[in-house]
Amino acid sequence: MKHLHVLCLIFILFIVPTGKGQSQEKETFKFSEKQIGIAAGMSTGFGLSYRQYINRYGFQICLAPIKDEDNSLYSLGGTFLYKIKDADHINFFLYQGNHFIYTESKGNYYDWNTMEQIYYKNVDREMVSSAGFGIEILMGNFVTTNLMTGFATFESYQRLSMTVEIGFFFRFKKN
Repeated sequence: MKHLHVLCLIFILFIVPTGKGQSQEKETFKFSEKQIGIAAGMSTGFGLSYRQYINRYGFQICLAPIKDEDNSLYSLGGTFLYKIKDADHINFFLYQGNHFIYTESKGNYYDWNTMEQIYYKNVDREMVSSAGFGIEILMGNFVTTNLMTGFATFESYQRLSMTVEIGFFFRFKKN
């Protein structure tokens, strides 16, 4: 399973972009619009999100720190994107996502057998990786909706499952 993550990353970064062959068109270097919004996905992260493309290549970063007196949850997601079709109101892309989830809970309970107060602290860390395809729907001049689906590895690459991700973004003006 560990090799699946590496193979998907190699496929997205090296094999897919070579599909143009010996085209005579020269792609100019340009920055696409920057986007900020919210996203939710088990393999790309959830929370506040920033997204940007440079030509056909892009990235997305998600962050959500949630903490109270006894519990903490931190989500950090990083996703690589590659546009395969860039149209006026809809875009198709491939993605490779990584999501680090850290949870911590602490508390206490009374053990009636020993007549003692028991204090506990549970910590869990998980790394989720995925690969798949997505669609970006442009809704007006400044709002986009992103839907992604693919396969993800959970529980330290022990379990492979389908995943669905969603995001809503506000687009800034193009540079």
